[in-house]
Amino acid sequence: MEGGGRPRAPCEECGEKNIRMVKPSDRKKLCRDCFTEGFEEHVHETILKKRMFEEKDKICIAVSGGKDSSVLAHVLVQIRRKHNYKWDLFLLAIDEGIKGYRDDSLKIVFKLQEKYHLPLKVLKFEDIFTYTMDAVVSFIGKKNNCTVCGVFRRQAMERGALLFNATKLVTGHNADDLAETILMNMCRGDLEKLAKGVEGAAAVEREEVAKEEVAKEEVAKEEVAKEEVAKEEAAEVATCCGGECARGEASTERGQRPPSGMDTRGARMEASPPTHGEPAPPEEEHPFFLPRLKPLMWCYEKEIVLYAFYKQLDYFSTECTYSPNSFRGNLRSFIKDLEMINPQFILNIIHSSEFFYHNSSRRKVLQVCASCGAYTSNPVCKACLIVEGLRNYKDNSFLYANKKKGEKGEKGQRRRIPIRYDGGAAAGVEGAKSDGSGKAGGGAEAPA
Repeated sequence: MEGGGRPRAPCEECGEKNIRMVKPSDRKKLCRDCFTEGFEEHVHETILKKRMFEEKDKICIAVSGGKDSSVLAHVLVQIRRKHNYKWDLFLLAIDEGIKGYRDDSLKIVFKLQEKYHLPLKVLKFEDIFTYTMDAVVSFIGKKNNCTVCGVFRRQAMERGALLFNATKLVTGHNADDLAETILMNMCRGDLEKLAKGVEGAAAVEREEVAKEEVAKEEVAKEEVAKEEVAKEEAAEVATCCGGECARGEASTERGQRPPSGMDTRGARMEASPPTHGEPAPPEEEHPFFLPRLKPLMWCYEKEIVLYAFYKQLDYFSTECTYSPNSFRGNLRSFIKDLEMINPQFILNIIHSSEFFYHNSSRRKVLQVCASCGAYTSNPVCKACLIVEGLRNYKDNSFLYANKKKGEKGEKGQRRRIPIRYDGGAAAGVEGAKSDGSGKAGGGAEAPA
């Protein structure tokens, strides 16, 4: 009974306990236990559906002390215990060097280590890139600091995960975060980054499909090679005296060494050179590549807050000192307004981005950074360009150094963009003139 004397309605899931909350995503009325158990199972289903983890995976959890990463660490520990998975879990924190913010949030990270008894490493921007974020802001100001921080954080997380010899890196990005990133890149017209918010989440799924396709191609090539070898052997038997080649083939089948240049399957042993522009899968070519996954990608921010509340999890809730000036904050407010109309809008945005990615022909092939060895879509990674720009600081133009060639024409004008009208001939439309600062809409920001 509540204050007014009215009894609470029963939970729509179990029908036994009283309703304690309304689930933000589907408005379902649940008791506390049904909500928390359903939340954990929802994350588990995402992991299974996306094929994120394998048995005996070494999983590095990027933690900041905030609600998302604190909930992620707790849920993964619970899933591992409940389903008896043989995962090795590690904690990784990045210290950007923001006084009065990160040093306080790291106190929560150390509590996570003590609570779950997981190995922890803390990497500092200053140790990796020689600059703290406070120092970076003193150079470039507060307008583009989230761009630099996002670039540095991503590379620092990959480096830290490799210190654990991790096979997977997971972050606490939720559905709201992904929708914000997708809308941000859409507003900037950045097609290459439009689907990056879900790219990591589908990495393992794409890898499995790619492996199947490669296996099919190998089988087809092997069959063709066998047919060619059979034809060559038949020709040799026909031209040799006394059928010596036929007897040699029979001796090979009895276990003797096959003729030079042939393997036991009848295929040529000549090494095929790598195709230019089509490198081997990154995990086989270079140790720096690491799948970056998001188990909370379908979880709403409100659900994460409720889960942390019901489980009484400690987390740091203070906003970053520099984030109020970010473009992402405007889109965050827009997302909240959309959610009030229909929560499904957030998931629809993510699904649209997934569809765009799988049907996009503009994906770049990863290559190794010539400076630090990190994986990048350009000859030199963004982190190295930023560090070099800070060392030789003149202005903020180095923040846009990896823009595509031909993006701008002469006299600060953008290139002409062909547009078709109702099947007619393409017409050229002039882009907006540059404001003289050397930027084309700003750099992309990454969620903290």
